[in-house]
This record gives sequence, structure tokens and C-alpha cells, in this order.
Amino acid sequence: MDKLINHLNDQIERINLTTSEIGLSHELKEDKIKSFMEAIEQFASDQCALVEKEKQDIIKATENTHRSILSYKRLMGEYVANTAIIDPNKSLKDNLQEMQQELIQVKEKYNEKLLHVQAVNSLEDELQRAEHEYANRKALVDHSVNEMCNIIATLGLDTTQNKRDNLIMEYHLETNPTNKMKLCNMFVSDDNMSWIAQRNAELKEIKEEIEGRKEELTQKLKHLWNRLRIDQEECEVFLMANRGLTQEELMCYEQELQRLLVLKQDRIGEFIERAREELKSLWDQLYYSETQRQHFLPAYSSKNKPCIKKTYLTTQCVGELTDEVLEAHENEISRLRLEVEDSKYILDRIDKYMQLKEEIEEFEASTRDPNRLFGKGQRDPGRLLREEKFRKRVDRELPKLRMELEGSLLEYEALKSRPFLVNGKPYLDVIYEAKETVQQKPAVTTPKTPKRETMPRKPFTSPRTTSNKYHMFNTPQFNRTQTYHTTTELKPTRIDNSISILHRVRERNIRKRPQKPIRKGHFGSDDDDIEEEAEKIIVNQNGRNQAKQTPIKQRQVDAEFESDDNLGVNLDIFDDGPDFSDMSDIDS
Repeated sequence: MDKLINHLNDQIERINLTTSEIGLSHELKEDKIKSFMEAIEQFASDQCALVEKEKQDIIKATENTHRSILSYKRLMGEYVANTAIIDPNKSLKDNLQEMQQELIQVKEKYNEKLLHVQAVNSLEDELQRAEHEYANRKALVDHSVNEMCNIIATLGLDTTQNKRDNLIMEYHLETNPTNKMKLCNMFVSDDNMSWIAQRNAELKEIKEEIEGRKEELTQKLKHLWNRLRIDQEECEVFLMANRGLTQEELMCYEQELQRLLVLKQDRIGEFIERAREELKSLWDQLYYSETQRQHFLPAYSSKNKPCIKKTYLTTQCVGELTDEVLEAHENEISRLRLEVEDSKYILDRIDKYMQLKEEIEEFEASTRDPNRLFGKGQRDPGRLLREEKFRKRVDRELPKLRMELEGSLLEYEALKSRPFLVNGKPYLDVIYEAKETVQQKPAVTTPKTPKRETMPRKPFTSPRTTSNKYHMFNTPQFNRTQTYHTTTELKPTRIDNSISILHRVRERNIRKRPQKPIRKGHFGSDDDDIEEEAEKIIVNQNGRNQAKQTPIKQRQVDAEFESDDNLGVNLDIFDDGPDFSDMSDIDS
């Protein structure tokens, strides 16, 4: 200890000397020494804490060892004090070693008696199994009791007549835990559990029967309400007032049904008439033929059919219109409704196909009239455009509809093993026949004016050379034009350029009388004569002024006549102009 103190003093002196050499102030020197002393104190405290922790670990290990010894000895049925006996004259390590040796001895002794412990473990396992079974049975009893009580309350059953039912209701309503546990201990027995399961099944079966009966009565009531055309609000009020499953509510349904049956019997003829009208509507939707309709005998019976006169019956036929006849009609209507629903896709396509065919027939009938575009008072400039749009729509929609119909009809025939009939004929055959008919018809095209084969003409009466390369009609129909080379290739001819006596006579006659201009597009018409007479009348009316202008006009005419380049077509001396007899009505 003295050595340590001397060492500390030396170190403190060394610190003072070093700080003086550094030139620190007195306060800083004190701080350095103080920090040094605090560090020494902290180190000493840490070392003490480590030693104390080691001591506590030994004490804790000693206690754990003693506790293990206690548990083994108690399992073997020996009495041991809870407090560990530690010898104060010995160190803690020595006491721990002694206890560890004692624990080893106790374990060896316990292993010798381990066969007896297995029996105890078996008892513990059985106890756990019994507790688990009790918990399961209790949960099953609670669930079954809740279901039974709900069914009893829903059906309005009387539980006072049955003792066990009364106990079930008492257990369900009990709030005291002790009393409820006593009842539960009674119900978890095998006999009571079997009875609870059987009774629960009986109540569920009774509920299902009542629900089925109520649903059946509801369907009958709704059907009769619909037939009798009773107000919908009145029906809803009745259903809301009797929406339970008690005997009283079920009796109300029975009474309402009897009341409606009496009304139905009084108006059965009207019901049958409505059923036949609906039946006819369904037949029309399915395109039934008369033969198919006659297969339903109640609608075509010799006894029943004459009895219907609008919505009233004759007194002789009342006995013949029975419930069986009405039921047969209703069953047939139900069957046809299902058939309409199954064939809805096919029926929609057939309707579209028929409608499109009708539009095509109307269109063809209207286009046969050539005067539809030029009739007086009914001109329609956009008609041709609409007709062309309709043709495009037909070309687009008709093949698509035909393809969809063929696929659906083939699928129907494969599923039903019978063809789909429309008015007694397989509609697939009708489509094929229409398709073959269209293919056999010649293609319908827009009428065009036929081309006319042009021929090279003989020279004019005046043997002038012409600069026109083409010989053609000067009409606004370009499809009639034909080149010179094409014409000569098709039908070569020999042109005679010699001047005959007829040409000379024609030339002399032309010189003697004044010539009038030949206007384009007016060859062979009477318009020139009419214009000439009109000019003469104008000259007579206008007098001298018009007469003075005549030479100028004549000179213009002569100049125009002398030039062959102004002519649109070469004429022969015997040509009276083009023949318009083969032109279409539109061109005329």
C-alpha cells in the first residue's frame, strides 16, 4: 500500500513539473490533478463492481442448484426446506460445489424411480384430453342450443310441452354462470349430446319444410296476382305483413290462396284467352309454322277453341275450360320462354337478316324505275349518293350476317340434333338457297352508255387539209371516243381522196348561199334553223341598226367557217349528224 501511495505521489509531482514546463496556470494544474484523481477513483470503483458481480453470480448459481434439488426431491416425495442452507464458515465457491455434488446424487436417485413417473404422466395426458373433450362438447352444446333457440323462435313453437326443449330455452336464457355451468355439465353427457344433435336436425328439417311450403305458396300467389292483375302495392303489403314462418302466417298464405283460386275459377276463360295470346306471341317470336302450332292440342282442340270469344265464355263451354287446360297452356308457355331465351342470339340475327333482305327488295324495286331521278316535281339530287351508300352497307353487312347465322345454326343443330325451323323450313337451307340464287344471278352493274365504233369519214366537200388528228363525236360522252390508230387496227379502211361530181355540186351550192357557223355539240339538230328564223325576226324589228351589223356578223361567220380547226368533228356531205337514238335516258 505504501508503495502504491509513493507511486501516486511521484506521478502527481511529475504532473506538476510537466504542467509547469508547459506554462499552464495554477487553475489548469489543479484541473489536471483533479482529473487524474477521478480516473483513479473510477478505476477502483469498476474493479470493486466486477468483484461484487462475480459474487452475485456464485450466489445465484447456488440458489438455482438448490431449486433443482428441491424439485427432484419433491417429485420423489421427500420434504425439503425452501431456503438453501449455506455454511458461513466456507466460501461461496465451496458451498456451490457441495450443492452441485448433491444435485448429481439426487438425479441418480430420481432416475431409479423414473418408472413410477411414467404412470403419472399418463394420468396427466388423460386429464388434458378430458379437459379438451369437455371444451369441445361445451362449444358444440352452445352452438347447437343457439341454433335450436333461433329456429324455435322463428317457427313460434311451444316448448312448454317438451321438458328437454324447456331446458334448452332455460340454458339459453340463463345469465348466472354457476347455474349455466350445472346445465352445461348435464348436456355434455353422451345421451344428451346425441339428443341435442337429433333434435337440432329435426328442427332444421321442419324449418326447411315450412320454408319450402311458403315459397310454393308465394309463387302460386304471385302467379295468381299477375293473372288477376291485382295491385302491386297490395301484394307487397301482404308479403311484408306475413314474412315470418309461424303457423299463423302460413295460415294467412293458405287463406289468400283459396280466395284467389275462387276468383280464378270464376275467370278461368279469361286466363286461358290471355295464355293463348301469349302463346301466339311466343310462336311468332320463334317463327313457328301452322303445323308446329297444331302440335299443342289444347290450343287447337275442337272442344276448347270455339269457346273463346274475346275474353268471355259461352255457357256451353264453361265446363270444358278446366284447370288442366290452363295448366297445359302455362307449361307450354314456360317451355317456349326457355326456348326463346336459349335461341335469343339466333332470333336476333334472323330478324336483322330478314329486315336487311326486305330493304334490299325495296331498293331493287325502286331502282327499276329509270324515271326516279327525273320525274317532274320529285327531283332528288342526293338519291344516287344514298343508293351507293346503301349498296356499300349491304356488301358489308349481308355477308357478315350470313356467316354469323350459318355458324349459330350449325351449332344449334349439333346441340339439339335438329335443325332450326323458320315457318316450317330449316333456315340453314333457306340461307344456302338465297346464297346460290345470288351467285347464279349476273352481276348488277351501273348502266353505262355503250361505246360506239367510229369510222374515218370521207373528206369534206372542200378538199382542205385538216389539222384534227382524231375523228370523234363532239358530245360530252368521253367513253365514245376512240383513237385513230385503234380504229384502223380494229377495222382498216381505204380513204378515197378523189373529188367526185357530188363534191363539186355541194361546193357550188355552199358558195351560192350564206353559211352559218357550226357550233360544237349541235350537229344534226334543228336549233340552227330556229336561231336563223329568230335572227331574221330581230333584223326586221331593229331596222337599219341591225342591218348595218349584219355584214360584220357575216364576215365573222365566214372567217369562222373558213377555218377547219374550229370544227370539233369532220362531216361527210351526206351526214345529217350523229344518231342519238341509242343514248340513255340520262343523256337525252
